[in-house]
Amino acid sequence: MDYDHFVRQLYRTGILSDPWIEGKRRFGLAPLRLESERLAEMYLVAERIAAVIEEMAGLIWQESDLLDRYFQLTPWQKMMWLASGGRWHGIARIDLFSCTDGRWQVCEVNSDTPSGEAEAIILNRIVGEESGLTLPEMIDPNAGFAERFRRM
Repeated sequence: MDYDHFVRQLYRTGILSDPWIEGKRRFGLAPLRLESERLAEMYLVAERIAAVIEEMAGLIWQESDLLDRYFQLTPWQKMMWLASGGRWHGIARIDLFSCTDGRWQVCEVNSDTPSGEAEAIILNRIVGEESGLTLPEMIDPNAGFAERFRRM
């Protein structure tokens, strides 16, 4: 698939409209294929990071003075936290990178906005469909995401 065709497919989604950054292609079009063992490692790392954040959120919910003493939130941020009831992960993304020595590196966790959701969901679908990859060659980890999100 050439990049112009990909961009047309991307625009048709009506969700992403920025396929270039400073005039350069923003996305690669070759799917990243992980062996099942490596994928399981990645999921385990993400699950462990999420568990740590969940524990921290529970502690903060129990000791709300931490919001002021440690996090020093603005009044709006504090209001959003209190309104959430401590539920931080309705939609969250953990950015993991596979290092050349085999380690996984966590770059950031986004749970305050759905940034990156479109990239995670839409790109897999477009590249997978266009490349003709199907199961068992390709497993889209976001298949069924829309329905899971609605149920949540």
